[in-house]
Amino acid sequence: MIAVDYEGYGRKRSGGLVLMWKDGVDVEIKSYSLNHIDAWVKLAKKGKWRFTGLYGFPEEENKYKTGLLLENLHHNHRGLWLCGGDLNLMLTSDEKKGGRDFNMAEAEILRRTVDLCELEDMGFVGHNYTWTNNRGGDKNVQERIDRFLANKEWKELFSASFVSHLSKRKSDHLPLLLCISEDIGKQKKKKKRKLYRFEEMWLRDESCGDIVANTWSQEGDICSKIAHTSINLSAWSRNKFGDFFTELKDCKARMETLMGGNQTDEVISQMRALDDRMDELENREELYWRQRSRQDWLLNGDKNSSFFSPKSQSKKGEKSYKRNQRCCWECLRRRRANLGGLC
Repeated sequence: MIAVDYEGYGRKRSGGLVLMWKDGVDVEIKSYSLNHIDAWVKLAKKGKWRFTGLYGFPEEENKYKTGLLLENLHHNHRGLWLCGGDLNLMLTSDEKKGGRDFNMAEAEILRRTVDLCELEDMGFVGHNYTWTNNRGGDKNVQERIDRFLANKEWKELFSASFVSHLSKRKSDHLPLLLCISEDIGKQKKKKKRKLYRFEEMWLRDESCGDIVANTWSQEGDICSKIAHTSINLSAWSRNKFGDFFTELKDCKARMETLMGGNQTDEVISQMRALDDRMDELENREELYWRQRSRQDWLLNGDKNSSFFSPKSQSKKGEKSYKRNQRCCWECLRRRRANLGGLC
């Protein structure tokens, strides 16, 4: 990871760039500044290509410097090139809605640079604009100032790549997602059978402990109690939380619908309420996937034996629980199968 700090303070704060990559991706940083990070990217069996992350100069009197920056970077390399970010510039008049008239002089800066650097706009799927001033009614302004650009060689190698404008969140910018792919038709992975796991997000609700305590107080041996507890927790989770993945997807779709309509004060208020709801759903999603990462799972996940031994039990029960911890897990598997499994 490499990070370039922002400049300024308070509302005048601007900039700030971060480039992160996964293990297994070879990245070599070539240069960086307050307005760019330039790097070589090497993927297995794909060779090397260049990526430049950009933050365009926001001041009107300095916007020409964004063009100069790209042109200077272009002269340093003529191979496969992808660049993208917040350019603070637009190409055409249909990329602006509301506010002052479209600035043709600023657009000409980007047009000239794109032509000179032999770059092409990657296009997009989703909402037409990537920035808004978050005001309602006649004061609302929206612009497409964030984009991905690539040269012909890069686009030919990754011919199935596409850009998505994702749902707006608390920022004044939409997040952009570039899916890089060279093959259009890839086979879908076979869906694996869902395994039972104690979900960390359940701990965010106090009634989780009641479910465990009530189930554990019933008759039966240790295997039966664990099996019944897992089934009851799963049923409780479906009723309590529902399918938060589906709800999150629905919230994003609703946000996109609101973004595409007239930005009245009421619509802005609804978007903020959706923001808050998606925050909670994404917190659950984060806990869900964090618990499933292999490293974190082995270190921290599913160490929940204390939930199956409520403090209210007698010492005799606690001793019995400790003895029965040696219970054969094959026995548990059979018991759960007899109970109908988990959904």
